[in-house]
Amino acid sequence: MNTSPSIQPHQKIKYFTQTNGDESEGSGGIQVVLMMIGIGALFFFFSMVDGIEDIKEYGWQLLIIFGMLFSILYRMFKKNTHSTNATIYLKEEGISIADIGLIPFKDLRLDLYYAKGSFCRYHLYDTKGQIAFYSILEDDLSKTLEAEGKIKVQDRKERSVKLKNSTIYYGFNEEATLIYDLDNGEYTFKGKDVDTKSVKPSLYAIDPKYKLEEASIPLDAIPA
Repeated sequence: MNTSPSIQPHQKIKYFTQTNGDESEGSGGIQVVLMMIGIGALFFFFSMVDGIEDIKEYGWQLLIIFGMLFSILYRMFKKNTHSTNATIYLKEEGISIADIGLIPFKDLRLDLYYAKGSFCRYHLYDTKGQIAFYSILEDDLSKTLEAEGKIKVQDRKERSVKLKNSTIYYGFNEEATLIYDLDNGEYTFKGKDVDTKSVKPSLYAIDPKYKLEEASIPLDAIPA
């Protein structure tokens, strides 16, 4: 009787992994600095008070410090629980992501933004509202998808950039604007000849720095 183990067929695949987690245009580092400043101010405040009466006298300053710390911690926690660092597999018919499945190339859109001929950022999304990746870095994912020539790519000219709280207002071409929430990936296009529908994706990433890798893995290990 043949007792040799069965051979699991393998396939050479390309995939993308994130190299830095989730950073919102540097806001993650800024938030850490602000949090440290707030904690330092809190310790300094308590080192200066002599009793309950002093705390009552400077109660509003204390409320401001606590409010700032709560706001920073809330935004950091919210960002970490909603963003994704999922591996993306490049397949013949599209890209595959765990918990999302296959997204056909025909459903993908890649908007490349330029200022004075230089790359500024990209916005990768799909027509079903499943993903939205927003990056000021031109990584392997955007360059590979553009080079493949299988998805719709649009070059857009930067007109203006405005950051308000966690929302980016990115003016492009003549009269259009991309509104992108860095906290949850929700985006809206507004302006002449563009869709104004707001989309909140199932998965999103900010400046993911996707790196292209290659490996030979079992067929059943590749997400459908």
